Amino acid sequence: MVLRRNPQGRIVKGETVPDPTSPVTASFSSSGPSVMTPDIMKPDVSAPGIDILAAYPPDVPPTKGGGDDRSVRFNVLSGTSMSCPHVAGAAAYVKTFHPDWSSSAVKSALMTTASKIRDTTTKGGPSGLEFSYGSGQINPLKAANPGLIYEITKDDYVNLLCSLGFDVRSIDRNSTCPKGAKSITEAELNYPSLIFKAPVSKPFKLALNRTAQMSGLQPRPIRPKLLAPPTSTSLWFLRSFPLSPSPR
Repeated sequence: MVLRRNPQGRIVKGETVPDPTSPVTASFSSSGPSVMTPDIMKPDVSAPGIDILAAYPPDVPPTKGGGDDRSVRFNVLSGTSMSCPHVAGAAAYVKTFHPDWSSSAVKSALMTTASKIRDTTTKGGPSGLEFSYGSGQINPLKAANPGLIYEITKDDYVNLLCSLGFDVRSIDRNSTCPKGAKSITEAELNYPSLIFKAPVSKPFKLALNRTAQMSGLQPRPIRPKLLAPPTSTSLWFLRSFPLSPSPR
């Protein structure tokens, strides 16, 4: 910059360099399964959270080192606190298209339309990929039209917590665990993801039920597809896909 009375500078457009390995899960990201509910896949989804330009409190130094007296309103940060705003924004975006959807319907849309992650940094190795990134990286554009949604009501969650041994005070002052109420196991919760523990080197039979509803007004064909992970040693077959449509 030439020193003059009215100095001027110019910022030129940068060049985008694609990274064929992205997206990947950060090495410090928490992984599943959940200790309390191992039969519910966790995490649910992944979202951008590395080197994010974010708002920052001006009364907190931008670095953790001593002697930093600077005051900034923005900083480059990483962590779950950076991923959460991305997911919140994506949920709000989906809600603008479907204002009548419940929070569980929006969550279902984000999960079932997430993009697969090429994860090479997971602490669990290849067998722990899903426990590292969940359903994948959120895709708000696809989530606006997911095709199918899986609904979960508040009562479903309350009954699940009651069956796990939580008392009313631990759940909600407006909820109860009435005697004789239908208990719901983790596997029975109408969650958008499926997970189960299979015995090693032994045949087994399992039935997991889910109730889905169309997200659009136009009918469309449904073609179920089962994708086996690269660590699978057995050939899986989808024997049946029962449907029970009902008028609304």
